This record gives sequence, C-alpha cells and structure tokens, in this order.
Amino acid sequence: MRDSWYVRLARFGSSGVWRSLARLAALMLCCVLAPRASAQPGARTVTLRLDADSDCVAIGELRSRIAAPTWHVAEVSASRAELALVASVLRQPDGLLVRLQVQWPDGRDAERSVAAQSCEASLDALALLVQMTLDAAERAPEQAARDVEEHEPWHRVSDIVVGASFGLGTGTAPLLQPGFGVFAGLGLRGFGWLRPRLQIELAHAWSNGHALSAGRADFALDGGQVLLCPIAWRHLLFAAHGCGAIELARLHARGYDTFEPRSQTRVWASAGAGLLVRVPVWKLDLQVGCVLLHPLSRDQFSFAPDVFFAVPAWRWQLKFGVGVRFL
Repeated sequence: MRDSWYVRLARFGSSGVWRSLARLAALMLCCVLAPRASAQPGARTVTLRLDADSDCVAIGELRSRIAAPTWHVAEVSASRAELALVASVLRQPDGLLVRLQVQWPDGRDAERSVAAQSCEASLDALALLVQMTLDAAERAPEQAARDVEEHEPWHRVSDIVVGASFGLGTGTAPLLQPGFGVFAGLGLRGFGWLRPRLQIELAHAWSNGHALSAGRADFALDGGQVLLCPIAWRHLLFAAHGCGAIELARLHARGYDTFEPRSQTRVWASAGAGLLVRVPVWKLDLQVGCVLLHPLSRDQFSFAPDVFFAVPAWRWQLKFGVGVRFL
C-alpha cells in the first residue's frame, strides 16, 4: 500500500513538523470532539495492539479517539479478524516516530508512519492513521468490485453450470407435455447490460394415451435446445437473461388400438425467444425459464380420414432447473 498522503507525510522534515502537526490536529478535530460510537450489530472485527510507553500513549486513550461504528476493535487474540493493526511510538534523536502496521488475513501488509514532537501529538497522529485505515478498508470491497469491472476482460468466463431440469410444453402433442432434461451453461463477465451466456439442453418430453374414437396415440419429443443470451439484468439476488432460442429434435407419434396401427417420426425444428432467471444459492444455480417458439414445419396427425392434431403456429415452454456452479 503506497498511499500518496503517506508518502507526503513520511517526507516531512524537522522544519515542517509543526505545520504537519497543525494539519493533523485539524483533521482530528472531528474525531476528538465527536462522541465515541458503539459498534453496530454485525460489525467487522479489527485487532489493535499498541507498542509504546504507557506514560506517553495509552491504549485506552487511543481507543477513545477512534469513531468507527462499523468496526469492532477487539483484543489481539480475537479470531476471525479482518484486519490486524499494530501501532507503535518510537523515540528518535530528533523526536518521535509514529508507525501503524496493517495486516490482512491473506498475508498482505502495509505500513504508514509520521513524525511527531510530543506524546500528545503522537496520540493524535495514531488515532488519525487508524481512523483513515478503517475508513479505507470499509470502502475496499466496493473499490475492488469497481477495479474488477474496469480491468478484467469482458470475455472472461464468469461461471460454468451443469444441472437437470423439469419442464412443461405445448405444440408437439394435443395436450401438455411434461419432460426432463440435462443442461450445461457458460457465462461471460461482459459489461453493463451485455452479459453473454450460452446454455445447451438435452431433453425428453412425452404425452401418452390420447384416446379418440378411431384409436389411441402417444407422442414423444427427443432433442436439444440452445439458448443464446446476449443481455442480462443483474441484481444482488438474481440475474434475468434475455435469450434467443433454437430447438432441433425428433418428434415421434404412434397410433394404436386402431384398424391399421402406424408410427411416424419427423424432424422437429423451431426458433423463438425467452427469458431465463437464475438465482445463485451457495454453489447451486436455481433457474426458471420460459420460451415462446415458432415451429419451422407444421405437420398434421390423423386416424384417416379425420385429423386429430395439427401443430400450431406457436408453442411455449416453462422449465425449472437446478445446477451446480463450478466458478
């Protein structure tokens, strides 16, 4: 951590000590006069250790100068602390050196220091350094998210999902067809509303036992569907993707309990658009999708001479899926 303000303070010579102390005092005025706020429920934990002569700077006085309601300042032995601070006051021939060392749980560390001429000035300087460090750490997650958004390439893979689905559909049988499938999805980081996603599904749907005066019929649809989702609206709890859909499958119809039983198999193709809503829960990816499709061929099925089912101009699907995220 090489903050510009720290670099400037570290370079103060002895001739500028009193000017630096005046600036520190002005910045500390709000902290000194403001009442100490208690930590809010669910506050983040920071440990603070002081290495200094107790007759110069006391830990109790230092804690009383810190106003950070979103942080809980704990003892050095506290577990699960997000920051560890070590404050020290070192005596030097030309005065005192105030130093604050910062360490994160992942091993990163930093150091800030400033010169002071008295114990009271050292206390003010330490309180200011701690206060500014906690304020910066409080904003760090938001800043990290912005840095990721600005610097990572849009084509970086953001997630890979593999799972299973259950759905209902119309248009390939006289009544609703239930179905089961497996799917795999891949998303890119993108930017703004542009959040490219590709999802491929293989499924089997059926609708059996349609009884007519001339016989009975079963229908089955086996094949795949591809969702191309270029845009998305993202929220903290879910993401809604706008998708184009292409479907390629095999439609099988079987007539029986009739004078001349027959089976027919047709290539099924359709295209359309839909909406895919994803809710991440730990490592799971809960999905709800709806698609409106237009069949590219519209066959008719009959027990001659009566037509009992004709493929409509539009069909819809509603699907529920559960996947496992690998990124």
